[in-house]
Amino acid sequence: MRWIEKQVRYYQGYLADERSLVPVTILLANAIAIWLLIALIGSVGHPSRTQVALSQHPSTSAILEQRASDEARRR
Repeated sequence: MRWIEKQVRYYQGYLADERSLVPVTILLANAIAIWLLIALIGSVGHPSRTQVALSQHPSTSAILEQRASDEARRR
């Protein structure tokens, strides 16, 4: 029985203290919130290449004219 008590005391020294987990959790949550805020501001300020490419689509009439000219060349 004495051996088990020694083992328990030895391993209790390596357990995380519950009081130390609260500040770590707060720090981690704040770091993630700041990172997400920076990512949101960055994405609003500079559109990605896919967004820029999507905004420069030709009009429907230009597409129809191109198709008509392609068909005229084939004939």
